[in-house]
Amino acid sequence: MPLGTRHIQTLLGAVLALVLLAQPAHAAQRRIEMIRLHGDPQSLAALILPLKDAFEKATGIRLVVTAQLSPAWAMSEIDQGACDGVLAAAPFEEIMRQILERKLLLRNRALIQHQQLYEDVEYRVIVNALNPVSSLTEKQLRKIFSGRYRNWDDVDGADAPLSVVWGAWSTGTAWVLADRIMAGEELTKAVVPAEGPVGVVREVAASANAIGIVPATADLRSVKILQTPELAIKGPFILVTVGFPSPNLLRLIKFMKSEGQHLIGY
Repeated sequence: MPLGTRHIQTLLGAVLALVLLAQPAHAAQRRIEMIRLHGDPQSLAALILPLKDAFEKATGIRLVVTAQLSPAWAMSEIDQGACDGVLAAAPFEEIMRQILERKLLLRNRALIQHQQLYEDVEYRVIVNALNPVSSLTEKQLRKIFSGRYRNWDDVDGADAPLSVVWGAWSTGTAWVLADRIMAGEELTKAVVPAEGPVGVVREVAASANAIGIVPATADLRSVKILQTPELAIKGPFILVTVGFPSPNLLRLIKFMKSEGQHLIGY
């Protein structure tokens, strides 16, 4: 496991704890519709946590998520009825191979279904359209996002202060940075806050000295995309169910593909 993912797993655990503690006091007095999802940390960080609040507000359905490092163990839990679906960033055949290797018994194996939600979730590093810098190396990105580089002239740019734009609750972006770039270093706390991918793009477009990372699906016409090493959370991302997905799960899938699409990866 890459060293940087440990930091994001800690972040993911803290986010999940906050989500569970933040339920309204009167929630227990009425029946709450919910979807119980188990998944590996990268799947939850890229697909579920970025759109969790928006989905719950739009539908009234609560998303209860549990991180599992092993998709094989998550499959054992869905087989026992402990969750409604399993998200995994791995081919279904690979998960089944792990189940056989660990000699896990699936009572409902004949009923198991899976569908691919996404291939990879890709990211782009963006700067203001007038910024003369056109590319950054892995080392340069690490020094920028750790806060060790604070001026654009550190990367052969203009002599101007460098500002990192960062979205609140951007778990997917944090994951891909930790996994691909940061090599165990922490993200700088000296950031310009933004709301969602649209907010990050807006801030970068408005500031000559800003830099940010957003999912490649964002509208990037107002900013400059830098050449960088590949930044992606690798899939395929699949959803596994026992039997046909429940109506609530189908609503989640539809949300991912429609009004929640712009949040995927954030």
